[in-house]
Amino acid sequence: MAPSYEIASHSPPSNSPENNFLAALAQGTPGRPGSNTASEPATVPHTETPDHQEDPNGSSDLAAQSKAPDISPLTHSIMRGFSDQAEIPARLQILLDNGQLGEAILRTMDLFARGAQGNLGDLSHALAALRAVGLEDTARRATLQLMLLEHR
Repeated sequence: MAPSYEIASHSPPSNSPENNFLAALAQGTPGRPGSNTASEPATVPHTETPDHQEDPNGSSDLAAQSKAPDISPLTHSIMRGFSDQAEIPARLQILLDNGQLGEAILRTMDLFARGAQGNLGDLSHALAALRAVGLEDTARRATLQLMLLEHR
């Protein structure tokens, strides 16, 4: 990813929904008003459970994400991870509270890898954790790479 990726995002090659989402992602605003995405991430409850796929009421994250019109589950997961309301998993917060930043980042990298393989709850959690520890640029770059590789 070129160092000027964020600057380039202000002039996407076309005005397609996909390009607009990628540009908003590069700017750190996917799903926010003005970013040309169809749904606010805060409309979907963000809860953590052991398998990251079901909330206490039994509905799956993926089912909730599919309710947003014209947004793929992957896109919605990314929007949730970049939401201002996104919370990091409790087990990562405990590591951070104990001063174990390195271990928290390593575990976050593992969450991101599982998210990239299809566990979209883990992807949302990983993005929220990266942003919470000040790695906003890393979260953007990794997610852009994921999105670009997904479309190959």
